[in-house]
Amino acid sequence: MARTTGINWTTATWNPWRGCTIWSPGCHRCYAKAQVEAQSRGAIKWGKAGVGNRVRTATWADPPKWNREAQATGERIFVFTASLADIFDDHPDIQTAWRDEFWDLIRSCPSLTWLLLTKRPDNAYLPNDWGPEGWPNVWIGASVESQPFTDRIDHLLAIPAPVHFLSCEPLLGPVELAPWLGNTSDKVSWVICAGEKTSHDKADPSRRLHLAWAKKIRDDCAATGAHYWFKQWGNFDADGKLVGAKTAGDRLEDAQHRERPAPLTPVKIVSIKDTDSSRRLSVSSDDTKEVLQPPTRPGRKPVGDRPMTDDERRAKSRFDRAAKSVAKSDTKLLDQIIGRLRKVSDPRKREALRSAIRAATAPAYVSRTDPIAPQPRPKKKTRP
Repeated sequence: MARTTGINWTTATWNPWRGCTIWSPGCHRCYAKAQVEAQSRGAIKWGKAGVGNRVRTATWADPPKWNREAQATGERIFVFTASLADIFDDHPDIQTAWRDEFWDLIRSCPSLTWLLLTKRPDNAYLPNDWGPEGWPNVWIGASVESQPFTDRIDHLLAIPAPVHFLSCEPLLGPVELAPWLGNTSDKVSWVICAGEKTSHDKADPSRRLHLAWAKKIRDDCAATGAHYWFKQWGNFDADGKLVGAKTAGDRLEDAQHRERPAPLTPVKIVSIKDTDSSRRLSVSSDDTKEVLQPPTRPGRKPVGDRPMTDDERRAKSRFDRAAKSVAKSDTKLLDQIIGRLRKVSDPRKREALRSAIRAATAPAYVSRTDPIAPQPRPKKKTRP
């Protein structure tokens, strides 16, 4: 749960709660299980269906901060949700109020692109105002590790969304995805492919990603117009040698594949009205530039075509103080140089130096008398 992450297909990760259930073979060496159980010191337990528990996180204030950052910078921030849970998990510990707050949070952060990944698309819990096209900043994805689990794709495509994507990680066998692939909202337009990366144990070895499986998905994406992202080989390289994930790398046939659909223009939420327990969402059709403009506050100076943010004002203040300090030290140095130049007697050299120093020091010396004009020599004091 961080603004930065080692998962290369997203820019941030966030979890409304932590904890999940072993659901299919792809979960066998789940990185999230090992991470959460270690961090919670056993307080959060994974398990088979009906076992384990879920705990609400304390990081609900992070996405609004990232949303303000996206509005201030114009950067599109992708938020993988949930990296340590399943957002459509139906565990009894997950309260309905948590789910409602989760959708309210997404609704309040329209400048973030939310990547919701699940192994349970058939159990989707959606807000009442989801609509026939979904929300423009929410992408829905499903994990498909092998051919027997492609039935999840039909459930996935039944959920309206601007982008549907698949995570074939870890890819445990060949899959035929072509019938579901395309570059429209009713197809799967993005596929992430990767091998198993979790620590290798001889007693419980990692499962190898075969070159032919990765190439098949890549070629099917190219033929249908879908986007293909090859994340990593995992612990085995393309030749099937156990070399470790870092050495195996993320290049498929000497090429890096990192394609992703372009996010839709962010929308500005104008109002949310609750009528008969049905939330209605009103959005503005303003262009991106106006939507990304943060509210103007008194005392802010414009930067280009938008107001200066608090961080920019603080940075400018620090810069101004540093510039004044440098100017003072430069003035002392120039005074020393000018003292030496006064000894130059050639009028032409003096005039050239005068012009150069004026140009270099303006406006520092603009109100001073000519700094290199000949100065009268002080009279020698004579003894009475």
